[in-house]
Amino acid sequence: MSEWREVSIDDIAAPDRYAVVGGPFGSALGRNDYVSEGVPVIRGAQLGGPGAFSHDELVFVAEEKADRHLGNLAYPGDVVVTQRGTVGQIGRIPNDGPYPRYLLSQSQMKLTVDSSQANARFIYYALLAPGAQQSLHGSTMSAGVPHINLATFRELKLGLPSLSTQRSVAEVLGAIDDLIENNRRRIELLEQVAQAIYREWFVHFRYPGHENAIIVDSPLGPIPEGWRVKPLGEVANINVESRRPAPDKAIRYLDISGLGDRQLATPSQIPGEEAPARARRVVHPGDIVWSMVRPSRRAHALLVDPADDWIASTGLIVLFRC
Repeated sequence: MSEWREVSIDDIAAPDRYAVVGGPFGSALGRNDYVSEGVPVIRGAQLGGPGAFSHDELVFVAEEKADRHLGNLAYPGDVVVTQRGTVGQIGRIPNDGPYPRYLLSQSQMKLTVDSSQANARFIYYALLAPGAQQSLHGSTMSAGVPHINLATFRELKLGLPSLSTQRSVAEVLGAIDDLIENNRRRIELLEQVAQAIYREWFVHFRYPGHENAIIVDSPLGPIPEGWRVKPLGEVANINVESRRPAPDKAIRYLDISGLGDRQLATPSQIPGEEAPARARRVVHPGDIVWSMVRPSRRAHALLVDPADDWIASTGLIVLFRC
């Protein structure tokens, strides 16, 4: 560790007046400025997901609008940090991305790294490390929307090894991230195939041998003869088991904030004595959880292998086979 030194964000910023900047202030950028194509705007949707940066769910502003905010632009290779809202989100704009420049939203700030001092990809990983995350959250101002000001970000301290070590670490971690991203894309393709098969078989009834099927009426509309319509409660057990967490035992509390459309985030561990009153639903491997809160979000997931300490909210329906 003798080669490591402590530096601030300001120490490793490029010698440019716009090396550490945030997005346009106040009403300078709003929804009315969004257009169908042009310069992409970096919002929270671009950070915090799989990989260092997402080009999904982009919105754009006109080139002329971006030209009026040259001090709020980010470029390939820049590290982006959430300034207000979900503090702790980090991203790095890929060098081989499809756009030459980006406009920061009001909730983001960026760092252009001095390449003679630091490796941008290493700094991205360093800001994701627990120590840096703790510093970011510890510097958050909680009045109104949680936020960090640029001056505080500039003073944030990081441990930095030699430039050659930074490159080596970033290369190894980057290779792992690339593998994870490739696997994620494969899973998405497999899910698309599974959904297509489901629609063919159970919506359009074009399953193997359907040519000889006779279609009959049912309470849900036409279905193949021999198929039956049943209430969900006849084919699945619903909210069968519940328990109150023991005060002296830690639990992992699963609620709607951890669910997406067929996506699940591992719940954080909390002391049983701090468990909310809604922490009641017992879950097992193979259960399906579906949110009763804001059902339009379609928040649901299959619990493949939940641990014994998982407890779900009563705001979730727990289903398993009869």
